Amino acid sequence: MELVKKGMAHAERGEFPEALELLQRALTMYTDVQDDKNIAEVSSGIAIVYANTSSYPESLQFFEHAKEAYERIGDLKQTAAMLSSIAGVHSESGDFARSHQLMQQALDLFDEVGESAAKWVAVGNLGILCAKEKNFDDALQHLRMAIDKLVPLKHHNVFWFKTELGLTLAESGSAEVARLLIDELDQTPLDQPIEQIALSNLKANVEQALNDLDSALLSFQNSLHIAQTHGMLSRVADAHLCLRDLALQRNDFAAYVEHNNEFMRIEAEVRGKETSLKLAMHAKEKELSAERGERERERALLYGALPKHIADRMIRGDSVSGDHFDETSVLFLDVVGFTTISDTLSPTETVQLLESVFGELDRVCGQNNITKIKTIGDSYMAVAGVDAPLI
Repeated sequence: MELVKKGMAHAERGEFPEALELLQRALTMYTDVQDDKNIAEVSSGIAIVYANTSSYPESLQFFEHAKEAYERIGDLKQTAAMLSSIAGVHSESGDFARSHQLMQQALDLFDEVGESAAKWVAVGNLGILCAKEKNFDDALQHLRMAIDKLVPLKHHNVFWFKTELGLTLAESGSAEVARLLIDELDQTPLDQPIEQIALSNLKANVEQALNDLDSALLSFQNSLHIAQTHGMLSRVADAHLCLRDLALQRNDFAAYVEHNNEFMRIEAEVRGKETSLKLAMHAKEKELSAERGERERERALLYGALPKHIADRMIRGDSVSGDHFDETSVLFLDVVGFTTISDTLSPTETVQLLESVFGELDRVCGQNNITKIKTIGDSYMAVAGVDAPLI
């Protein structure tokens, strides 16, 4: 759908409030027609938008929403993928124990449905999680396994897992092995600035581990240059932080002060922008929530006044004014003497009487392919010959 494409295009450009608005509107449309496949896909997109703004509770909510939709349609592979994504959000928010638990659930489910690229991506993500936990042996095992399986598939995650593998090797005392990996990655054409920064940072970390501080300085400076050239403010801050720490290691006090000041300045700017973005996202969510509430009230009104199949069509935006039937019968019925009868009954007894009468009429209509249109007071309206099921 065009809304989804436009929403994801906004997300790729970092225009998150605009992306959220379009994706939420698409989600409302798919929810109205109970299209679980698209509900799942759009919910996942919304979750990614929230994750990109570090809005982890909202991200978890929509990944869970996507998982539930995939479960309803029986797509176990995508259910496992959502579990892996949920685990990733927990990892980013620092809850490694919960992340590990969910990642294992995802892998168990992948084992149940068979091998797939998604499974090996989950294995690689588990390796990254193990590295964060300083469990280097398991991290290296999972990352290597994921790379071996994904290389033949030419999967885009191979580069990132190789980068993580190099960082893990350097941190775990195998920097010489990591340097061999860098020689391999140097042969890979990198079009995206974020990939170029990742490789440059890997080189710097390996050079630091090998105590080649001058080379590490050049590599970190290269990362800084790429980030500044492309206006990647958070990456600029990261580069200044690395250069600050390296300056301390090189006993360069002037450089330490310079990079620390720049890091603090940009961090404050980034935090300010992130706060403004989160406030804008929150305001947009409140606006969309109000719209969803109004839409739910409209849907309740439609379903209360019209047959379900007609209400469904109206909600989808279909025309309902041009239907033609050659032969139909319309039934109008009311309870004879209802006013007199109701005068002798309590309000509860009156309601029970109508429920009994209309319940029996619903049953008879259902047995004879007659569609109830509406009830008003003691009146009942139905139609036959329109090939529509009873609501």
